[in-house]
Amino acid sequence: MTKRVAVIGAGLCGLAAIRCLLEAGLEPVCFERTSGVGGLWNFDEDLPDGGTVGYRSLHTNTSKLVTAFSDYPIPDDYPDYPSRQQFLDYLRGYAEHFNLLPYIRFATQVESVQPDTSGQGWCVSTRPAAGGAATEARFEAVMICTGFNSKPYTPPFAGTESFRGRILHSAAYKGPEAFAGQRVVVVGASSSASDVAVEVSKAAPGLLLSIRHPTWITPRVIDGRPADLRVSRFALRLPAKWRERSMERLIREEYQRRGLEPEKYLPLPPFDPKSIRLTPGQELLQQLQAGAIVARPAIERLDGGEVVFVDGRRDPADVIIAGTGYHINLPFVAMDVVPVMGDTMWLYRHVFPPDRPGLAFIGFCTVGAPVPPAIEMQCRWVATIFAGRLSLPPAAAMQASIEERRAECASGLAQPMKLKMPAYMETLAREVGAYPSFWRHPTLLPQLLFGPIIGAHYRLDGPGKAEVAVEMTRRGKSLKREDAKTRRHNG
Repeated sequence: MTKRVAVIGAGLCGLAAIRCLLEAGLEPVCFERTSGVGGLWNFDEDLPDGGTVGYRSLHTNTSKLVTAFSDYPIPDDYPDYPSRQQFLDYLRGYAEHFNLLPYIRFATQVESVQPDTSGQGWCVSTRPAAGGAATEARFEAVMICTGFNSKPYTPPFAGTESFRGRILHSAAYKGPEAFAGQRVVVVGASSSASDVAVEVSKAAPGLLLSIRHPTWITPRVIDGRPADLRVSRFALRLPAKWRERSMERLIREEYQRRGLEPEKYLPLPPFDPKSIRLTPGQELLQQLQAGAIVARPAIERLDGGEVVFVDGRRDPADVIIAGTGYHINLPFVAMDVVPVMGDTMWLYRHVFPPDRPGLAFIGFCTVGAPVPPAIEMQCRWVATIFAGRLSLPPAAAMQASIEERRAECASGLAQPMKLKMPAYMETLAREVGAYPSFWRHPTLLPQLLFGPIIGAHYRLDGPGKAEVAVEMTRRGKSLKREDAKTRRHNG
């Protein structure tokens, strides 16, 4: 039975890992390079770069009910979409509530993670973040919880050498003040690109938003309720085409309620969630309609002080901000241990390299749904395996599963790092023994079948059962249409 487990990083993933390891009776030792918990949410006003790839005005893109961990609700007095500071306070509260802080070694930089020479376990080398001698410790397992939003990726624009303006990644963006009165081009249709474009457009009107791939900008609130509260087990059992048509109808009806006509200023592709990006952002639509943001296609090249787009239009620019994602950066793990290819890692169920027993990656995936419950379920699954109460398939079987996924991705039926939610969570929950037994909770059936799928559902039964999960599950029932007037402003 595994006893001592190293956890790399004390952000959202690391905190969930410590909590689940303790719950499984294991001993976590967490190494965090900064002086506090929270990862990208831990923006430090005293540091020039904020100390994180996040920015001051960051907020959740999923609503609080579905975003919460399974047994620790987000406070009722928070808005539907908590701010960065509110969510950081929530993570700090989570760490204190479950007494996680004593297991974290702050201001400690991980130098290397490598297999022990004995062939059993792992050696983790660390040194103080402020400098000093390295020390090495042996662990029976390691959970790498740094995530993959650490190495910003900026496309190699043709003509960059001739461009007279500045080019920066959205990871370097902290606030709009520095861009007042400048001609700005934001590249990308990610949530961060959307947020940055909206903020900067208020200081630099006429901002250009360059979008390469077909995109729908979707309201966060539909008919007075957070849009993500509509994903239920019942809905997921309906035919996919019906669900897609229903989703498109709801989005278009919300456009009409708000007086928005996106086709006039944003090319809308056919609505197919499997092949297009859905970017949540009500205010982006409003800024586009008001003319404060102007949509442009992909950039063809840079030319002196201008940006040339693929449709032939040329616009002057002082600054280009690339909201173009990240590459995975694991400087402490050798490539022969786990190969990394840009923004892709091939892992069994997005967690385990088949030929490296005792090594797990948490949060190395994209989730078209709330992140904390998915991360927590990964951690519960891994902790159950490390505790010896569940076994992984043989390495060959895990590799075969990976090859099957590679084939799916090659045919366009899947994306390498994207989870198929909520099926992914439900599969892990069944293996852990945490899938809810509907017949044991007759009074909760309306929430379990027709309400939003939340993490608390997986604390109703089995290992880790928690009384608070019953009340958290019931909260979905109170989110009715009469709350519309108080919710619309969240957009």
